[in-house]
Amino acid sequence: MRTLSKNKRKALIEYEIRRVTQIFVKHMHGADNLIRGVSAIEEHWRTVRHSPVARWIRFYVVGWSAQLLASAGRLEVALAKCNELWSLPASTNARLNAVCTQASLLRRLGRLSDSLKCCISGLRICKRTGDLKVASSLLVEVARMNDPASLEKVASEFGPLVKQALAVYGTASNLDSGTPLSRLMSLQQALGQDESTAESAPDTGTVGSMVLG
Repeated sequence: MRTLSKNKRKALIEYEIRRVTQIFVKHMHGADNLIRGVSAIEEHWRTVRHSPVARWIRFYVVGWSAQLLASAGRLEVALAKCNELWSLPASTNARLNAVCTQASLLRRLGRLSDSLKCCISGLRICKRTGDLKVASSLLVEVARMNDPASLEKVASEFGPLVKQALAVYGTASNLDSGTPLSRLMSLQQALGQDESTAESAPDTGTVGSMVLG
């Protein structure tokens, strides 16, 4: 097989990732549609699995399938899918978004200590890379645990990051002032007011960054 040039290889990877992402976006609403989306992604994978860039595409095939399964309430299956990701090549940004998905799944399954470990691992990477968007998503997961000890632990280790990430997070009051702990508590209160829709759909905010990450 002829070796691709670096530029052609990069272009092919981005093209194939966009193709599988389009399938994800097309099927991201409606319970029956979610499961059909998983099947459609796997069917697409069978057509590209022998591509010279297949090992890079696989991360997105598995990642988008996990998000669709999670939104359909198939949490254990989604987590098993998510666990496949860590042996696959991907950019740091794509991996961080996968950490968010895994943390959410662990929390929803009641495995709060594992979810917290996952969040802390991701926050340490965000602290190094300065990724405030992913950091805010991980802080949301911590806040949704409704565990004061977890809030205190995160506020203690990631105080400056908490302030920076929550300052750009959203419109909830008191997120841009006060101590790191008080800001996390305000976030928890704000999320509690809108928890009814929190788990009903895939996280569309990470689509663009995962495609090009």
